[in-house]
Amino acid sequence: MICICLIYGVNTNDYIWLHSNFYSIKRIEQSCISSGIEFNLFIPEDFIFCVNQLSEKDKSTFFCKTRFLLRGNIPDKVFEILEKNNTIHTPNKNAKKLADDKYKSFHFFKKLNILQPKTFLLDSTHCIEQFNELCLELGLPFISKPRFGSMGKNVALIKTQEEFLSLFENAEKGSYVFQNFFETHTAQRNRSDLRIFVIKNKAVASVLRIAVNNSSITSNASQGGIMQEYQTSKKLQKIAIKIIKYAGLDYGTADFLLPSSTSISKSKPAVLCEINASPGFEAIETQTNVKIAEQLVKMVLILKRKKQKRL
Repeated sequence: MICICLIYGVNTNDYIWLHSNFYSIKRIEQSCISSGIEFNLFIPEDFIFCVNQLSEKDKSTFFCKTRFLLRGNIPDKVFEILEKNNTIHTPNKNAKKLADDKYKSFHFFKKLNILQPKTFLLDSTHCIEQFNELCLELGLPFISKPRFGSMGKNVALIKTQEEFLSLFENAEKGSYVFQNFFETHTAQRNRSDLRIFVIKNKAVASVLRIAVNNSSITSNASQGGIMQEYQTSKKLQKIAIKIIKYAGLDYGTADFLLPSSTSISKSKPAVLCEINASPGFEAIETQTNVKIAEQLVKMVLILKRKKQKRL
């Protein structure tokens, strides 16, 4: 019997709390059960410990029947175990690291001529000089965001030198990226972006993410934003599919900044903001008619084991 093992990288070992507070865990488990598939949940530390307790025979049986879905912060040791045992797992380590690193992914997609905001990395010491350089390159205001951040946390609109210096004093070198600011208002003057959810070469959902009010800089659901289904052009869907595929992901989201909330003109095309290797989907499922969990489970079941290279 095939088993799906969800490894979730979070800062707790309370499985009751995880089931109660993580929508994606509940939904993936429900989808497995309704399909007659065995479901297991591990945090990374427990997964590593349990694998180390298995005999070689039991390891072989376990890895042969199990497909692994990884979400959250996954340590390299988990990837090493999965790769060593030639498991079927998603995402792979390189794709996950690319998606998690906003500066690295910027340079990756730049080589593919994907339209993106200009992106610069926080320097170490010469704060005034860097601020002046950023103003020349990006203009004012500009966006600051954690290089490895998620869910819209600590994203800010830098409008003055004082705001930049305050950020600079409390941040480590290389920990923040800066991007030029695109104004993307809805009719209600709330900022927005477009999220396209891709699963195995198919755009399964397109939603407009709208900030909770007209003073908010982020439209993430975790920051109070709402989602509306959005009719995306076939061309932009193909671009999103290409982005996720080239990143090496079996599924993920591509977030775009739009010139307006109603149309995408040839003179002002959509701009790739970032990608996500393990996106949340509670807001999509609860605010639209799209069911993501079932499609994720089906995707994991059809993944193929990679052929090991001969030495």
